[in-house]
Amino acid sequence: MENQFVKHGALLVVGLFLSVASFGQISFYKVYSGNGYDKGEGIAQLPDSGFLVTGSSSSFGEAPSQVFLMRLDSMGAFQWSKAYGGIESEEGKRVMPVPGFGYYLAGTSSSGPSGNFDAYLIFTDEAGNQQWEVRTDQGAWERVHDAVLMADTSVIIIGETDSTYNGNIDLFAARYDKLGSLIWKQQWGTDQDDFGNAIVSISDTTMLIAGTYYVADSSQNKGYVAKMHIDGSLIWEKTYGTQGDYWLNDICTVGTNIKVIGERIKTGKTDHDGYFAHIQSDGTLSYGEEFYSTADTRNGVFTPYTAATDKFFMSEQTINPGVPTFEDGEDAFVSRFNSGLYWDNYGTGYNGTGQDQINDIKPTSDGYAVFVGFHTTYGPGGNSVFVVKIGNDGAFPPTTSNPTIINIVFLEDLVALKSLKVYPNPVNDQLTISIEETEFDYTLLDASGKQLLSGHAWSAQQLDFSEQSQGVYFLQVSHQSGETAVVKLVK
Repeated sequence: MENQFVKHGALLVVGLFLSVASFGQISFYKVYSGNGYDKGEGIAQLPDSGFLVTGSSSSFGEAPSQVFLMRLDSMGAFQWSKAYGGIESEEGKRVMPVPGFGYYLAGTSSSGPSGNFDAYLIFTDEAGNQQWEVRTDQGAWERVHDAVLMADTSVIIIGETDSTYNGNIDLFAARYDKLGSLIWKQQWGTDQDDFGNAIVSISDTTMLIAGTYYVADSSQNKGYVAKMHIDGSLIWEKTYGTQGDYWLNDICTVGTNIKVIGERIKTGKTDHDGYFAHIQSDGTLSYGEEFYSTADTRNGVFTPYTAATDKFFMSEQTINPGVPTFEDGEDAFVSRFNSGLYWDNYGTGYNGTGQDQINDIKPTSDGYAVFVGFHTTYGPGGNSVFVVKIGNDGAFPPTTSNPTIINIVFLEDLVALKSLKVYPNPVNDQLTISIEETEFDYTLLDASGKQLLSGHAWSAQQLDFSEQSQGVYFLQVSHQSGETAVVKLVK
């Protein structure tokens, strides 16, 4: 297997930035950020081909981080965003839309009564207005890594808890009905660290869980897959991997076959190798293999796509992949793989200096995929969210070393900007910006996030819209306090 990965790694690096425009399909690479630390964690497509993105952000208020929900159109243009949570830290991991009903957001919160990190579930209407929230405390720290929406509109979350006698980590799962009432919660594991990273439904009443589980006979962690009934009972559970410690990061099914990807650290080594396995419906291993490399590499998330038979888009996290190389943090790549999960001669990276990470990937209605993650390079704050829509299985949207930053914050009632008035809207020839007795900066963006003009003013400013074409625009107004409002404009 070593020669296979050398070929894989070398060709991938050579072709990192050789993306070309897709033919007849929507594709884009967009970066969104505010004045704080913003991370993209989960993404879903809507019936109108637009997208919902969730994650964590400190750009919306005084809290260390909040769950955010961002609505994009089919081309990645920003439409609106909302933030949720309390005075401490929140993180959204997955967003699950129910057309005509609303959106579920699953993640983690430390703003509850316990003061610990708890499992966190939010429900909003289709405008993003919060309807309810629930926190589930197992007694210590709980973190949610994935969630799935079942056919009966119940939500099942999977993750970890350290509510154990020795502080080690156990798997943690919980199920909620469509109104947020807790149906059951489960904790299981060994006296070492065990946790769940991914969950996928395979029928109306069953799902598969992937993660890692300690095996006492080897004194090592192994890849873990369990089949669970919707009532919380385990139907079967298996571990995978031979030499070393293994973690499974994602799971999917093709027909009755199960495919998993993850990573392993070979015994006596310190760097990660990518790992994949093919598993039969009863949990029997068909085969599993490692991708050996001199680089520190692990497989992240993947999805099958329908534009080609039994092929996959897969993400990889790599430290110092060769040429080009970024010295700080991991680099993120997405590649095309065949049915055997071997590289299919195409891939590219979306990277800058510092950490770059892909956290979720989903199939899209046009037969390809969309994925979300974060950069630590771009934006006025810390981390920035990026979204990539793949529009062709052989040509990914091009990267850039200087992406346009689209503001992630959409607020019109910030304290320092409470007297902000922007009118008329819809606008014709002249737009007036007014804030009582204060200085402000303004930036006008088109629907794609391209900056059209910017300036500094006192109390009021008029902008000439006579030369602008009809469409959607965004006006960003910033106060010296650091607060920023974004107003959606229509001409």
